[in-house]
Amino acid sequence: MTPTSRLLLASLGAAAVLVSTLAPGIGMSTYASLATTFTATTPGQDGQATAGLTAVRATQAPAADKSDQVHPHGPSPPRVSGVPATTDLTVTIDELSPIDIAPGQLVEVSGWVTNPSELRWTDAQVYLTMSAEPATSKSGLDGFASIEGGFGTPVEKIGLFDQIGALPPGERKPYSLSVPFRRLPINQAPGVYHVGVIVLAGNRDGRDAVADARADTLMPLLPGQTADKPAPTNLLTLLPLSAPVSRHPDGAFTDDTLAAAVSEGGRLRNVLDFAISAPSDTLELVVDPAVLQACQDMADGYVLRAAKEADDTGIEGDADNQRAAGDWLADLESMVARQGLTLLPWGSPASSVLAEAEMPAVIEAAVLAGQTFAAETNRSGAITNWPTRGLTTRRGLALTRSAGAAVHVVSRLSLPALRGDAIHPDEYPPAQVTLGTVDGPLTAIVTRSEIGGVAFTSTVDMLELRQAVAAEATVRALSSPRAQTSVLAAPLHWNPQADADADFGSVYDFPTVSATTLADAETFPTADYTGPVRLPKNAPPGFPTKLVEIIADLHSTGWVFVELLTEQRRVSLEFDRELASAGSYWWQRHPNRATSLIRHSKRDKAAQVRQVTISGPSFVTLSSESGRFPLTVTNGLDVSVTVKVDVVAQDAAFQIEPLNPIVLEPGRQRDVEVVSRAKGSGLTAARARLSTSSELPFGRPVDFDIRATQIGLLIWVVFGSAAAVIVVASGLRIYRRIRTTGFTPRGELPG
Repeated sequence: MTPTSRLLLASLGAAAVLVSTLAPGIGMSTYASLATTFTATTPGQDGQATAGLTAVRATQAPAADKSDQVHPHGPSPPRVSGVPATTDLTVTIDELSPIDIAPGQLVEVSGWVTNPSELRWTDAQVYLTMSAEPATSKSGLDGFASIEGGFGTPVEKIGLFDQIGALPPGERKPYSLSVPFRRLPINQAPGVYHVGVIVLAGNRDGRDAVADARADTLMPLLPGQTADKPAPTNLLTLLPLSAPVSRHPDGAFTDDTLAAAVSEGGRLRNVLDFAISAPSDTLELVVDPAVLQACQDMADGYVLRAAKEADDTGIEGDADNQRAAGDWLADLESMVARQGLTLLPWGSPASSVLAEAEMPAVIEAAVLAGQTFAAETNRSGAITNWPTRGLTTRRGLALTRSAGAAVHVVSRLSLPALRGDAIHPDEYPPAQVTLGTVDGPLTAIVTRSEIGGVAFTSTVDMLELRQAVAAEATVRALSSPRAQTSVLAAPLHWNPQADADADFGSVYDFPTVSATTLADAETFPTADYTGPVRLPKNAPPGFPTKLVEIIADLHSTGWVFVELLTEQRRVSLEFDRELASAGSYWWQRHPNRATSLIRHSKRDKAAQVRQVTISGPSFVTLSSESGRFPLTVTNGLDVSVTVKVDVVAQDAAFQIEPLNPIVLEPGRQRDVEVVSRAKGSGLTAARARLSTSSELPFGRPVDFDIRATQIGLLIWVVFGSAAAVIVVASGLRIYRRIRTTGFTPRGELPG
């Protein structure tokens, strides 16, 4: 017997079994509506509940309708009444070929039916079902996502459904459907069709007409070759590459979280593999430079030390992790020749939180550190400001643009005037907007949490997403003669599976899809946005007060340390990175660890600053209107420093001449001569302290008193007068002697 004959007999047998299980007079009404809606409410990329076209199990019968019913024996009978029990059967669509419905081509669907329950199911059959009419507009496509209950007409012809038989508890079985175009229950008009597979099976309670499991997706049907070719949608696909980088100031890692992310099976490894496998020039990777630098340091050998063990020596990092980090970096570099890559600000800063806390210096450090890294690695210095999940505020955008970011990416959730009723049901939100800030207009790319009715979540099924992208692009092309632009932004925690590209990559070759990159953003249509820019209510909480305060302390102390050094460039770069990392979005999830690490860093820098000191006398006396006294500056560091000595008297009658900055070599000290002038006599308190060359004061000051008196001049006058009297008296005495005795020696005078 041939395989075709066996399939035919099996199908006939299945039909006979099914008829025997139904009540007399009720034909094969096998495909009544599913017991639940086909849409699963799942959290979207931006944290908002979004209806997705996902495989779900049946739980409760919806209102009666005539969709999904098989009627090989005549008119439709009435739907079986009653609400069935939860079934626990699930069905998936794992393969779908081709992307679109096309005349002369087979629609091939395959996947698995699973029974995770303890109930035994028998005589399971899987059918293809489709909506008769296509969606040709955004509202029509959205309507598919809002359907509750069954839809469309199943393909009931014998040989075109799959009989998979019994499903014991815990077992799963594959199914495969292959249906010719001419057998599809559609009107064959161009548009997007709602496509699904449904399962009917029996159990110990018998068999009813309610489908026991269903999965669904979308399939476009393009106009025929004689029609005008639709304008493809420009698709910008953004993939973030960011992860927590938890390190001590000396570079030691607090854990192996990053190593796990770049190792086999890790999230960053999977995203990179997806990008490598995708067709060339289709993706834009937006990468945190802190991750790249950390991977480089890890590949060169690294130290592990717990966050709370700042003074411990730590242990040597795992050699396998070193290799994994090096391989990941090497693969990234090879990928750059095929895909776009742009850099985030260093550490992925929580810009809106930092803006609210009045800490623009942290944002500036993040952008500058990103630009410096780009220059050092020969990459583009155009930093892309893509806040986590695209959530931001107007001030956060303005400060990041002022810091030097060139491109801005914002979620529609932060633009309320582009949500809900603010947009016409048949219009898609703009891909780019211009909005006002205190520093002038700012252009931002707009992302959405869903596309084609499918939420792009961290665990989205890529085949389902592929169909949604093709479906939306087709609706856009059919509804407008002009090319439109759509932005597909992966969520930060997206972790694609190994076969994700095989499922998704082919969408870039679809006729209504044309890949674009950030380099082309200037050509995107731009709409003016006049509404508010704010965080949604469900946005992650900001930094705790304690964390904000310790970041501010690190900034003030660390900047003094940088300014103190004679050679600042390297240390300044390191501090920019450290300060930027302190303001990372990732610390919103781990504020206690952040506070501990930042406090250690601040203490370390404060201790180094304290090694540069000034000393001097406690009392200074000026014996005239001006005088000099010494102060001693000591450099206890192992690097050269440049300092200024500022001396200020409390009494304005005392004037201290300014001193030039001095350079102190490592471990050296130097006496500084201070010149003071006083207008009259008096006593005043004075203070000497150190500051950087940019006038940032630091260290413990020296307090002392200065006494000035003019009595010293009178003494000199008296001394001078007395000396003059003595000289004159001596001269007169000598003169008299000469007149009376001449120059005759005293011994020769007559007796």
